[in-house]
Amino acid sequence: MKKVLIVNSSPREEGNCTTFSVHLKKKLDDSTIPCKLINLKDYRIEFCTGCFECDETGKCVIDDDYTNTIIPAVKECDILIWVSPNYCRLLSSRLKLFIERLCPIYGYLDENTKEYAIYVSGETSLDNIAMAAETIQRFAEVDDIHMKKICNPVLNLGEFDESKVDEMFDAIKKSLNN
Repeated sequence: MKKVLIVNSSPREEGNCTTFSVHLKKKLDDSTIPCKLINLKDYRIEFCTGCFECDETGKCVIDDDYTNTIIPAVKECDILIWVSPNYCRLLSSRLKLFIERLCPIYGYLDENTKEYAIYVSGETSLDNIAMAAETIQRFAEVDDIHMKKICNPVLNLGEFDESKVDEMFDAIKKSLNN
């Protein structure tokens, strides 16, 4: 059975993204779909230094939670759910850092195609939220990553909406049946 990894990049304990992530994990757990939730705020993740050592070795030289915990979780999953609040029409800085630190496993991702879905939540406008989702999508589908999208980005404007969890859950279930 496929394994799901939810990566929540919100710094807030009870914001829309965290609420979405917790509800989605519970729904997956209740359906006995293997799922892990990573709240990036709970991990020590250093900035990429641009040393390019990973180009040579396929491993990051930084000894932090990202290298030791998060990269193995990404390798283990089959479906990656990107969850981000919308800040200034962009994804969160934590998710940007998560993306930057994936460099050491580009080769792995190229050979082991992952599926993905995106959830972005914000208050300003659907256009702004869509811009953040597009940034994530563009990264996920570049030539040396080429993840497979399981649904269009799930966008949430305003207060938490349980139907967005159902929409994502349905996309995951459909992917599991393919």
